[in-house]
Amino acid sequence: MKLELFIMEIEKKLCVILFSLISLQSNAQILTVRQQQDDIDSLYSKIETVMPYPFRYIKRGQFVHMVDSLKKSITSSNATSKFYLNIAQLFAMLKNGHLYIEIPINERLKYTNEGGKIMPVRLYLDHGNLIVNFPYRDCGIARGDTITSINDVCSNEIVKKLYSLQGSEINNDLKDKGMEQYITPLLWYIYGWGDEYKFRIKNHGYIKTIYASGVPNQEAIKMINTHKATNRDFRVDYLDKDSAIMTIPNFYQTKELSVFCDSVFKQLRDKKIKLLYINVRDNLGGKSSNVELLLSYLRHPAYDSFRKVIIRVSKETIIYYKRMDQDIYNEIKDLPNGKFFELKSDKTKSNKHNSNIFKGKVIVLANYRTYSAASYFVHMIAKHHIGNVIGTTGCPSVCSGNPIQYSLPNSHLNCYIPTGLFCE
Repeated sequence: MKLELFIMEIEKKLCVILFSLISLQSNAQILTVRQQQDDIDSLYSKIETVMPYPFRYIKRGQFVHMVDSLKKSITSSNATSKFYLNIAQLFAMLKNGHLYIEIPINERLKYTNEGGKIMPVRLYLDHGNLIVNFPYRDCGIARGDTITSINDVCSNEIVKKLYSLQGSEINNDLKDKGMEQYITPLLWYIYGWGDEYKFRIKNHGYIKTIYASGVPNQEAIKMINTHKATNRDFRVDYLDKDSAIMTIPNFYQTKELSVFCDSVFKQLRDKKIKLLYINVRDNLGGKSSNVELLLSYLRHPAYDSFRKVIIRVSKETIIYYKRMDQDIYNEIKDLPNGKFFELKSDKTKSNKHNSNIFKGKVIVLANYRTYSAASYFVHMIAKHHIGNVIGTTGCPSVCSGNPIQYSLPNSHLNCYIPTGLFCE
């Protein structure tokens, strides 16, 4: 059973904001009051049709009241970006990290393609702080500086608005990781900042004010390519003759993970490594089948992948599973819409007597940015006593997954709605 993670696919699309050179011919789409209200109703209806138990963190009546309040508050036409900020904030209240509305890009693309400037620094979020990743040009701001305000808007207010656009089950750490690709375009949508900036920054305990101009998009692209991250690479580092640390940045690269495990676990056996740390901190997930691939190289007892998986039958879920999982499709294809189907997982046999597995001590490193399939890996390690765990994941033991993509009828915003509820 695959626990599909959509974040990587979203990241690829969001990168278009910075890297696309497409010239848009039309102005930003303007939505009427009725179109905005209809899109809100459409998404709400689709969630209730497709998603099993969406109201796990908020009462249904309370959420319905919030939906009605937002619809009543819309009294004028709006650009798609403005509507996105409203609808994303509403549905983030469901506190589900797998329920996601993709940010619109057309207005941003048109702006940058027509010569619009962007913020001169690349930022990231870290536990409620705005931190400089790197500047796009020399402007007196350095990597690691903490931003305390931008254009006289306090960073606490900025971060609060960013956090409000994405749901998460436990805390905001997941949002720190999930939002790092698109903080700049979101700030442009929220505040309209472009040409000139006034930064208040903190460095080594000192506060100073920096005035800086925006930079052309192409200049930013060059610097991004220079600082291109390599943290998605699978790797192993040997700490001493007896211990090693393995870094698993994701569970979506099936071929790469398979090749890596075949090679590295042979090395671990040859070097007679006795202690293996497996680092899945900041790993947002991927496929549960890849979790089971990694587990197959570690000594484990017989286990069930999931206690159960709950699927709400609908036209959309039937279409999804016909494409993604033929066995589930055959089980649900003739069931009535609205029925809940419970899938029991098959038991995986013990591999304790396999001579090719790692038989030393295992310690898994996790944090609140360990999510989805990566969180499942951590929970399996602990539950079946395969190793010890240091840290806590950002995903509960009952978690949504396997999202469908749904495009809203008027704004055409892409939404991702979970079809399964996975109970470990």
